[in-house]
Amino acid sequence: MSLHADVIVVGAGPAGSRTAARLAAAGYDVIVLERRLELGHPVCCTGIISVPCLEKFGVTPDLVFRQYRGACVHSPGGATVNFDRPSVQAVAIDRARFDKVMAESAVSAGARLLLGAAVTDIEIMESQALVRFTHGGSPRTASARCVIIAAGVSPRLTGKLGMGTISHAALGLQTEVATIRPVGVELFIDRTYAPGYFAWMAPISDTKAKIGLIARRREKTGLQLLIDKLRSEGRLGDELDKVSCRPIPLSTLPRTYSNRVIAVGDSAGQVKPTTGGGLYYGLLCADIASDTICTALAAGDVTAGSLKKYEQGWRAAIGRDLFLGRLGRSLFQRMPDPIIDRLISKARDSGAVERLMRDDDFSFDWHGKALLKAAGALLTSIF
Repeated sequence: MSLHADVIVVGAGPAGSRTAARLAAAGYDVIVLERRLELGHPVCCTGIISVPCLEKFGVTPDLVFRQYRGACVHSPGGATVNFDRPSVQAVAIDRARFDKVMAESAVSAGARLLLGAAVTDIEIMESQALVRFTHGGSPRTASARCVIIAAGVSPRLTGKLGMGTISHAALGLQTEVATIRPVGVELFIDRTYAPGYFAWMAPISDTKAKIGLIARRREKTGLQLLIDKLRSEGRLGDELDKVSCRPIPLSTLPRTYSNRVIAVGDSAGQVKPTTGGGLYYGLLCADIASDTICTALAAGDVTAGSLKKYEQGWRAAIGRDLFLGRLGRSLFQRMPDPIIDRLISKARDSGAVERLMRDDDFSFDWHGKALLKAAGALLTSIF
């Protein structure tokens, strides 16, 4: 394999593979460097995406585990409220297979994929970018006109390249369990399990579910407490997999571009602040990234001034909802459990849920404005 290309993509997750596929399809020579030896493993992602995401990015029916019309939210004190719509709002996909399918699409378009390639350094020079990595235990170097960082939270790389680092992050912990009475998606807002965040259980079949939480540190106690509680209620069987863990960015990079380099997906912080989900936003931004780079390469200008259009584009697309989501999350984290109990009970009993379900501003992917509006009305009503 020649170790020179027009573009080097660091990371073969969905955002990286999507960007690579579009650039390769446009006729550019693309190398994808992926540190994992096997695509799709390990995966710490529930794999829930919206119907619009499924349709826009061509997720085939064979990748879908389960369909959901809504979710049930549990308060700290045990109050529940159901957020349901008549039609399917989201699906759970086989995330491991999805990663493989996305990478295969990049290879089919002409990209070259190198597994087991762990990037250690990126050096930006006047005429090219050098990417240093290890492969098979040996150090190697590749060069390109432009580099895309799509390898998850990567503070060492982005910090060195002048893009700064993610200032706020949490950890996602998840495992798979046998279920006895599966229902729909359930969210548990309880500091016993996930202080300042939430836990979840999402059935992926009639006998299995993903169960996990978002936490500030690598703490499995909360997850085990939730599993024990649900098992004591006769709802869970054995754990079917070990607990997996990954960092979840809860803020964006100060800047997602520099000379000859951009960051996409989790690396850029393009993740919903409310749920920690990054598939849809990452794929949307991958398209903006590939369009920007195609234009820059064609013009022979991959300086920061040219690549700035990428950041302008993705912030125009998702920046408003990111801001509103961060605002909502900050408000939620400051609420004591008794207030959360009252809010959920009020939402259930006052018709607020029905109004929210009719709100055109509320959807699985775009919900910051609607949630803030509903929360504000509920808080006003209980004080």
